[in-house]
Amino acid sequence: MTQDIIDKLKEMNDYDLIGMYRVWLDELKAREMIRTNNVIGELGEYLAIKYYNENPTLPIHS
Repeated sequence: MTQDIIDKLKEMNDYDLIGMYRVWLDELKAREMIRTNNVIGELGEYLAIKYYNENPTLPIHS
């Protein structure tokens, strides 16, 4: 994460910071990284599949 994003988050008031959660969820869904609001489980699944598919030493996953 770049420092300018961290700085912007620190400048936000509490309500705007909490509102960012919805924006973040919507962006994860738009990128098809998650399907539901089960962020931890779905991000874990997404990252495991991404690693598996990007590692040429593992068998091809279909």
